[in-house]
Order: sequence, then C-alpha cells, then structure tokens
Amino acid sequence: MCGILSVVGTSTPPLLFEKALSSLHHRGPDGSGVYSNDTVLIGHRLLHIRTAEPLPQPLYNEDESIVVAVNGEIYDAEDLRASLIKKGHHFRTMSDSELVVHLYEDYGENFLHLINGEFAFVLWDSVNKKLIAARDRFGIKPLYWTHFDNGIALASESKALFELGIRPEWDLQTLSHVFTHQYPCPEQSLFLGIRQLRPGHFLKFERNTIQIQKYWELSFHGHEVQSPLDQTAELRRLLFSAVQRRLVGNAKKAIALSGGIDSASILAVASELTDVSLPCYTVRFDDATYDESSIAEKTASHFGQPFKAVHVSQMDLLDALEDAVWMGESLAINCQLSSKNLLSKQMKADGIKVVLSGEGADEALLGYPHFKQDLCAMSDIKPPWLKSLSSQNALTQGIFLPRKVSSRYSNLPGFLRAKLEFADVFQPLMCASKTLSIPKVLNHLMESLGNTPTQLIRQAQKSWIELALANYILRGIGDGMEMAHGIEGRPSFLDHHLFEWAVKQPLHCHIEPLSGVEKSSLRKAMVGILPDWMVCRPKHPFIAPPIHHSANPKCHATIKSILNSSYLDDLPFVDAEKVRSFSFVKSVPEAPLMLILSMCLMQKRMVEQRERTADSRIV
Repeated sequence: MCGILSVVGTSTPPLLFEKALSSLHHRGPDGSGVYSNDTVLIGHRLLHIRTAEPLPQPLYNEDESIVVAVNGEIYDAEDLRASLIKKGHHFRTMSDSELVVHLYEDYGENFLHLINGEFAFVLWDSVNKKLIAARDRFGIKPLYWTHFDNGIALASESKALFELGIRPEWDLQTLSHVFTHQYPCPEQSLFLGIRQLRPGHFLKFERNTIQIQKYWELSFHGHEVQSPLDQTAELRRLLFSAVQRRLVGNAKKAIALSGGIDSASILAVASELTDVSLPCYTVRFDDATYDESSIAEKTASHFGQPFKAVHVSQMDLLDALEDAVWMGESLAINCQLSSKNLLSKQMKADGIKVVLSGEGADEALLGYPHFKQDLCAMSDIKPPWLKSLSSQNALTQGIFLPRKVSSRYSNLPGFLRAKLEFADVFQPLMCASKTLSIPKVLNHLMESLGNTPTQLIRQAQKSWIELALANYILRGIGDGMEMAHGIEGRPSFLDHHLFEWAVKQPLHCHIEPLSGVEKSSLRKAMVGILPDWMVCRPKHPFIAPPIHHSANPKCHATIKSILNSSYLDDLPFVDAEKVRSFSFVKSVPEAPLMLILSMCLMQKRMVEQRERTADSRIV
C-alpha cells in the first residue's frame, strides 16, 4: 500500500507538488518518486512490502511512454507476469504494480477485469495524451479527484488536494445524506469540490474531458445449484485461495482478531498455510459488554500464535477521536474509528506492515442482524427466533436494527430504517434553514428496490455494500486507520472470486431458516478447522463503549469543552444553541453526540488546514 498524487493539465510548482505529496508520508514512509513532463505530474509514496529491496515508483513500460503509480496489491502476479513475458514484454522490476503498464499496453482500458486485488492507480499514456485512473471493485483503496478549468488532480486522500490549494469546505449535499442515513454516497466526499472515484470504476481524462465508466458490477444472478457438501467444499477452497494470495510479501504480518468467526477463520486458514508467526492483535475495553479480548486470546492460543490486547479506556477513545476523523476523512457515530486507530498505532510500534482482517464476511455471507430482519419482513414465514432478534444483542439497536418502522419507509432495508431513527433525533438540532427533505434524499435509494423477497434482500445487501462497506468500514475504519500508521490492510473475504460466488448462493445457504443462525455457510466450512466453541459463537458487533457513559469526569469535561468551542459555532448546518442545550446524558442516543463531536473536530482540522495553505494554489 502506498500514497499517490497526480496533477494533469496545469503547470504546478514542483515545491508545491512535493509538499502535497509529503502530506501522504504516513501512507508510504519508505520512499518517494515523481514523474514530471510538461503539465503532467505523478507522485508516489512507497510502503515497502513485497520485494527484497525498495522499488520506488512511478513505474514505466519498455519505452517509457506509459507511466503508472499504484496504491495497493495485485495478486496472482506471477501468472500474469509469465503470460506477458510470453507476449514479448520486458519487465524492469519484480513489482506487482508494473503489471499495470504492460496489461494496459496489450488490452487498453479493458484490462481491469483481469486483475485481482486491492488497488487504486493513476496511469499516464503520453502517446495518446490520456490519463487513466481506477479503483478496485469494493473500494478497499481510496481515490479522490477534483476538476478545475485546465485539468484534474487525483490523490489517495483529500488532504493532499488541500495542500495543493483546494480549500477545505463542507459539501452540504453530502451532509444531507450523512444526516439522513449516516453514509455518503459512493461518489461523494465530505469536502466541497472533491469527489471519490466509485469502486469498480475507472476515470479517463482526455482533451480536458472527464469520462467515468464502470468496469465491474456485483451480480446476484446466475448461480449454479450445488449440494450442501459441494457448497461447503467450494467456500473452503475459495477462502483458502483468498488467504493464500494475501500472505505474499516479506513484510511482517499480523491478524486483526476479534471474538468472532470471521477473523478467527482468517487466522485458522493462515496458520495452516504458513509456518511464519502471525501475531494477533485486538482491542481491550473496560466495559465487558463490548470487550471480546478474552475470546480473541483463547482463539490465538488455540492456534499457537502470539497475542496482544491493546487496552483503551473511554478517555483514550475520546483523545484519539480528532486524529481518527481527520486521517479517516470520515465522521463517526461510535468510537470504532478511535479503537482501530489505537490498534494500528500499536501494530506500527511493533513493526507490523501488513494486517489480515475479516472485513467483508458479513456482507458476502449475510452476517448482520438487519439482513435476518429483512429476510423475515419480506416473507410470509415468521420463525420463532424473530421475536428475540432485536433483544439478542442490545448493541445492535439504533445502529443496525430499527426500533420503530414508519409505514412510509417500510420497504426500505432495515439498516436504513434504523438510520432514519437517528435522523429523527439529529434533525431538530439543525439550523431551520438547513432542514432536510428525507424523501428527496432517499429517492436514489428507493427507485431501484425490487418486488420479490429475494430481490429486496439483495437490494439491502447491495445498498449496504455501496454505502456502509465502501464509505465507512473500508475507508474510515479500514484504510484510514491502517494507513495512518503505514499498515496495509488485506481483507480476504473481499477477494472478488469468493464474494461473487457467495452472493449467488441461495439465501438459506447463509441464513438458516429454522434456527436463524447467520453465516451458516462459513460455520459449516470451518468445522474441523476452528474449534467447535468458535464455530457456534453468535455474532458480536465491533462497537466501542459510548464515551458519554464513562465514569471518568474528564470525559464529560472534554466533551463539554468541544461543544463550547467556536468550532461548533462555525458549523454551517447545526444550531449551536440547540446542541448545547441538548442534555448529553446516558439516556441520550450516542450517534447524534458522536456525529456532532466528530464534525467539530473535523472543523478544527479544516480551519487549521486553511490557515496553513492559504497561499497555495493549484491554478
């Protein structure tokens, strides 16, 4: 994993470009490189992982007519390299990233479906005067862009674009979605004038014209009917292959281990595939309701792997929140961001550069409780476990599961209805002039809903993948908190071969109709590989203890200090007086408080950024 920055179409002062590239130092602390040609600049910050010696980018084809900077990993590199060599290509390096230039030479813009991995890249074709930028299928790696009169600028993080002179301002259209259902839409960022390239898409900039095209879309259709034994064998094969790919490279690796079956499965499979030590890291909370560290330690011990629990108090979470929202360029409704930030910080201190994680399993295998709720709501069958679903785990309330259902939105996925309850609490705290029309905001989500139970739950799955997975779990909690400390995250369940197979299986393959057991397919696949007590363990969401529930008076004093600061007054969409009169006690929902706190802290960093780069100009 690395950091990339590119400006095409305008003359950019080299010192300004270098300064902007340096703002991505945390993504690539092991070196940097710049390609410069007239009005084209491509910069790269290197995180050294794969090869024996650091290989600085950008990288080139044989005659240097094509140049590329890549952030991420491309798997199955040896096979692709061999096929290209047979076609007459000559490689300058052993870097997997060099595959991009040679694949582009042979296949043009159609090569993206040939590669598997977590990536974002910027490629310049000097013969055709054309820029190509692309992002992986699920959005594991970020890529932001902004367009101006004479050209375009792209970067791994918005903060590099700020250094070029793009003024950090809130995008109110994006915030209308955040205040309604928490998540930006796939192409949005929090900042005015800065967009994200959607996952599974590529951008072409040619003759001062931007075209964005889709190269991959998740399909839920066309599955083959398999016997239960065949399903189990195939999922096991796909998971082993996905983990094997993600064990490549010489850098020190670790496992982000919770108390659940997803990360435990990654640990179990990786332990079978390599003799190299894989230290396991988890967060330890004071509140036993949220803490899974004892289960994680038991799992690591079962596989003979080293274990470290990073203890964090609620005050630690609050202290880390400002850095977390800024580095993740995300807003929070819980201190998950802070937890992951502190975990990654410890990994870096221990020399870890690669972490394998279980992200994506719940999306592929229908593991979230709201999918089970949707399955029941969309069917005439009401199983006995439905009544206890909402009470099984109080942690899911208000984040995953709605407590009440407006008939107007009864056909929306359950997680979106839960978010609308959050909007009901938050919107009275907004300025009167900024009050949102919820139906208008939701139009884009409601138009594509299907009619049958299967279509509706697949739409719920698709919406969650595009909104929550891409723009919060992967961007904020994942890449944002890992790369803040120069750590490459590799989520094996997001291997597209595994994921595409999983979503084409019948619903009952993943959710047992009679028992309501989620991720039944994975549990069956891991029998004999994981201990029985882990195979049977119910899902426990990764949520941090609410900071306003802390018994530490310093927590409450810090919260009050943030809310009494000028940064709350500076927010253009919140009524500061209403917020300050709002009693933030234990009975108050955590989500509105966390959103406001994280907005205040983001506002603070945005003001500091404006002051620091007031004289910087890209045009």
